[in-house]
Amino acid sequence: MVLETSFRIVLDWSFSSHDRVYADLHLDVVLYLSANILLMEQKVTTQHSEIQKLLTENQQIAVTHVALRQELAAAQQEIQRMPSIILGLQK
Repeated sequence: MVLETSFRIVLDWSFSSHDRVYADLHLDVVLYLSANILLMEQKVTTQHSEIQKLLTENQQIAVTHVALRQELAAAQQEIQRMPSIILGLQK
């Protein structure tokens, strides 16, 4: 990484060896945390997309559910009217 290389060059001539080790360790920790933050951000973005997809599918299922309930209610009403229709046909 360019930033890491240029930072290490500055460290080589401006700090004592103890400070250089500490700064290198600090830089390694910062780079590690930055990489982990990027990974977590990618995971959150992926999960957000998946949640949006599931919400859309759930809405479609809910609409289908309502339509099926309405069809069922209409069919049940028709079944309840059948005996009187049959009696009317028998006369």
